[in-house]
Amino acid sequence: MSHFFPLWEEVSPLFRIKDMDKRFRFNKKYYLCSNCKRVFHSHEDLLFVEDNVARGFCTEACIEQFFRPQVKLYEAIEVEIREKLSIKEEITLKFLESPQYLEKLLKSPKEIWAIENDFNEKIYSLIAPFKDKSGKIFYLASLCLFYQGKPSFIFLVTATSYLPFLDEFRIGERVNLRENESLLKAPEYLKDTDIANLVEHKKSFLLSEILRTRSNRDIPIFDFPNYEQFLKNTVEGPDEVYAFKDDLGDKFITYIKSYQEEKNIFYYFVICLTVSSASKSVKEQIVPVIYFPSKDGKIYQMFTRGNLIMGSLKS
Repeated sequence: MSHFFPLWEEVSPLFRIKDMDKRFRFNKKYYLCSNCKRVFHSHEDLLFVEDNVARGFCTEACIEQFFRPQVKLYEAIEVEIREKLSIKEEITLKFLESPQYLEKLLKSPKEIWAIENDFNEKIYSLIAPFKDKSGKIFYLASLCLFYQGKPSFIFLVTATSYLPFLDEFRIGERVNLRENESLLKAPEYLKDTDIANLVEHKKSFLLSEILRTRSNRDIPIFDFPNYEQFLKNTVEGPDEVYAFKDDLGDKFITYIKSYQEEKNIFYYFVICLTVSSASKSVKEQIVPVIYFPSKDGKIYQMFTRGNLIMGSLKS
C-alpha cells in the first residue's frame, strides 16, 4: 500500500537495505522519534518529557519542534485573554526577566492544577506568589508537562497581579500537594544501574529552564550538534568551573569555556552530575547531563552559580 513508502524513504538513509539481514526483522522491537520518525532499536535511546505517554524524541531539537504548535497556541490564548481583560502591558511581566522567580515556581509552586484530554495527555499548571520590593504581591503561572514527577517542558510562563487572569490557570482539577508530595521530588536513585534514568530526569529539567530563559536570537537548538567538537576542550581546559547543588541536594559541576570563530563569539557549557560509584576505588563519578553553546548573557548568568572552583570572578 502506497502510504507506507514515505516511511521507508525516511528510514533508508539511516539503515541501508544491505543491512536488513542484520538489523531489520518483523520480530524485533522498533521505536520511532515522535517528531522526525528516526528509527531506534531501544527506547533508552529516546528522550521523554511526559509521564504515561508513549512519546519519545531523539534530540532536544525534535522536542522543541514537535511541541512548537502547542506553544504558539497557548501564547495566542494568553494574548487573547489579556486583551479581553485590558491587561496586555502589565508591569509585572518584567519579572519574567529574572530567572530566580521561574526557578522557584518550578521547584516550589503553591498550587498545581492538571487537565487531561481524551488521549490521556496531561497538562499541568503551576502557580506561585511573590512580592516585589514594595511588598506588592504578584504571581507567576506556567503551563507545562511533567516527567518523573518534575516539570519537564514549559509551554508558557507569565506574570500577573490581576486575579481574574490568574484564575484562567486554575484548570481541570487541583492536585493535593500533601497527598502528592512525591510529584515534585526526584526518584531515589541509589544504584548505578539507574544512573541513566537519573541523568535523563535532570536533563529534562535543565532543558526546560534553558528553553524558557534563552533568547530567540540565541544559537538555534538544531545547530547544537555542530558544536559538539567543543565538548572535549571545554572539559579539559575550561575558563571557569562551578560546583552547585540543586533543590534536591544533587551535586553538579559546570564547565564553561568561551570561543571565537571569525566574528562568532559564544560560550560552551557542559553540565555534569556527580553520582556515587559502585567501584570501591572510586567514590564518585562525573556524568555529563547536557552540553550546548550559547551567546546569551542570561544563560551565562544561569550557570555561573554555586561555588567557583576554577577561573576568575567576572564583574
